[in-house]
Amino acid sequence: MEVNVDMAIRDEIRVKIQAGDISHTTFDKADKHCLNLLRYAVYPLWKSSNAFKEMLKANQVRDLVDFKESRGDNLKTAKAQLEAQISPMEVEDV
Repeated sequence: MEVNVDMAIRDEIRVKIQAGDISHTTFDKADKHCLNLLRYAVYPLWKSSNAFKEMLKANQVRDLVDFKESRGDNLKTAKAQLEAQISPMEVEDV
């Protein structure tokens, strides 16, 4: 999937890749930028949407706090599954 990243960040990544200066920190600024977009733009909009309200109704919870508590075990399981999939991944042909 494509994400719009700040032009300065994109240019910095491009320069590093072209120079062969790639490390585990190459995409850190882009990562932070994307998380901030989700946290401060996308997530607040979603919480005020009808889809969010319908999701709460479908799960028979009154608000987000109740939803988090009702999904606690599932979230821990999902996080463990994701971590298990991510850790063995290797980057090839970069």
